[in-house]
Amino acid sequence: MNQPSSVPEQYDAVVVGAGFSGLYMLYRLRQLGLSAKVFDSAGDVGGTWYWNRYPGARCDIPTTDYTYSFDPELEKEWTWSEKYATQPEILDYLRFVADRYGMRSDIEFSATVTSAGEAVRRERFEAAWEQGELFGILNVFADQGVNPASNDIVAEMIREKIRAIVKDPATAEALCPKDHYFGTKRPCLDTGYFETFNLPHVRLVDLRKQPIVSITEEGIETADESFGFDAIVYATGFDAMTGALVAADVAGRDGLSLKEKWATGPSTYLGLMTAGFPNLFILTGPGSPSVLSNMTVSIEQHVDWVAGCLKDMREEGFETIEPTALAESGWNQHVQDCAAITLHPTAKSWYMGANVPGKPRVFLPYIGGVNAYRQACDEVVGPGYLGFRMIGPGGVRCRDG
Repeated sequence: MNQPSSVPEQYDAVVVGAGFSGLYMLYRLRQLGLSAKVFDSAGDVGGTWYWNRYPGARCDIPTTDYTYSFDPELEKEWTWSEKYATQPEILDYLRFVADRYGMRSDIEFSATVTSAGEAVRRERFEAAWEQGELFGILNVFADQGVNPASNDIVAEMIREKIRAIVKDPATAEALCPKDHYFGTKRPCLDTGYFETFNLPHVRLVDLRKQPIVSITEEGIETADESFGFDAIVYATGFDAMTGALVAADVAGRDGLSLKEKWATGPSTYLGLMTAGFPNLFILTGPGSPSVLSNMTVSIEQHVDWVAGCLKDMREEGFETIEPTALAESGWNQHVQDCAAITLHPTAKSWYMGANVPGKPRVFLPYIGGVNAYRQACDEVVGPGYLGFRMIGPGGVRCRDG
């Protein structure tokens, strides 16, 4: 009978599945001296080769290449009967491996893993919380940025922390974010922020329930109350990633302004340049990792790329450079495709331009990863600046991709 499995014992590692991957993982964990337990809902080892028993099921590559390579002795002890082995023989091979290395004692069959376990989740979260860094808390689980269920677990654990710190239940609940997935708005590190709401002279006013009506000579008037203050701090945010650029009133070819071109959202190639504006280099602008990365390091990468470009242009006799419309369109699509995989576009955040009235709602930075982005920047240089048009006294060079 197939029963959900519980894990009362403590293990260094739990492996789900006893197919090719699970068996080798168990072998390597043992080599490292780690305790491990394998769980599989099947009645024996084999993974896909246990379940898929339809007539004619066989390997579609030479079976001599579809075997483990970690132990030469194993290769000597097993001989395949045909070039493209059938399902029964592959299953027999995996049974042989499990028996040869005494793996069955660490495998529980007919066991369905229904949960990773609250204790495991809690341990990962607490470690990230104690670390006190954005990277840790944004990566408690590998899929929390794309999986709503995973994100909800992390978010609720954070809310539990807030409720435990803030003594007044109503205030604590008002401070618990519930209108967006965790990480889709910029999380802030703090020192004693939530504890501040326990001070006798501090009060939280929820503007979602009683919005500000006006600023008066004495202070602030909301829909329900009037407040007198000596000072008001306007922490209203900023027009991220595009505001300073469009405010500069840069004019491109034929007098087109950057503000006009970006009226429906920023459009760049690699976040470095925009078509119609020759020789206008943008550092850590929209379409680059920018605010999702270490800004100083990303600034250095952009400056180095621009400096290298200028050097190449001088040496090759080119005076202007700008991206092609095709390259720019392709990069814009890639940026938005990467964002669409994640939960970020669901939030009313400044990543989306949602904090500025009338600003187009589009995900501004590139979320595909710093390493992937750097590789893309480097790869366009080799073929003669792929996706760019370069013009000089010697002529025109266009590598449109």
